[in-house]
Order: sequence, then C-alpha cells, then structure tokens
Amino acid sequence: MKKQEDEFLQEDLDDEKTIEFIKSYLPQDLKDRFTDDQLYYFLDLIYEYYEKSGVLDAEPDGEGFVDIDLDKIVAFIITEAKKDGIGEFGHDEILFVVGIRICRNPRGMRRRSPERPSLFFIRIVLRCQW
Repeated sequence: MKKQEDEFLQEDLDDEKTIEFIKSYLPQDLKDRFTDDQLYYFLDLIYEYYEKSGVLDAEPDGEGFVDIDLDKIVAFIITEAKKDGIGEFGHDEILFVVGIRICRNPRGMRRRSPERPSLFFIRIVLRCQW
C-alpha cells in the first residue's frame, strides 16, 4: 500500500512540475487565459487521449517511434472542454499547451504495464493549415 501511495505522490509531483513547465513557456496572453485548474484538466485529457486512442498500446516502428497527431489531441481537448463546461478554446491556444507538454518529455509516456517497454519515442504529426 505504501508503494502505491508513493507512486501517486510522485505522479502528483510530476504533474505539478509539468504544469509549471507549461506555464513557463506559454505566451503571456495564454498565461493570463488559463487557470492552473484548466491546465491540470488539459493534462488529464492528454493522458486520456493517449489511453483511448490506443497510443499507449501501439507498437513502435522500426526506429522506435509512435506517431501522435497533435491536431487530434487538440480536437479531443476542445470537444471535451466544451462538453464538460470548462470553456471554449481555440485550436492554437490548446496546441501551445499540448506542444509544450510533449516537449517536457519528448521520449514519451511511461507505460504502466510491466511486460511492455518502459518508454517509447513520439514522432509528432502536425498538419499545417495555411
């Protein structure tokens, strides 16, 4: 039980550090736009997207990468935030948060399953819409 509590505390500490990292790289107007609670909410949705989309179960390619489409994560967050009454956000606003989050840990998410590799690399797929 103690080990599980320690893991939860470590995850909370890591989330706190991630939020501080995100805030340190956001442009000032977005720092003023987002509350800490909203940033934690977005962080939770990024993890939820990874779980629901199958990214965490995907097999890395020959170079050890798993492709992640940032536009899909952004669309997921925008939809869920509106549905949950958190607010309405623009694509570029959320893209900043998602991009900074991924930059914090470019080696990828740790997998929770002991029989799987502990890390995978993220190859970012972003389609510019100009």
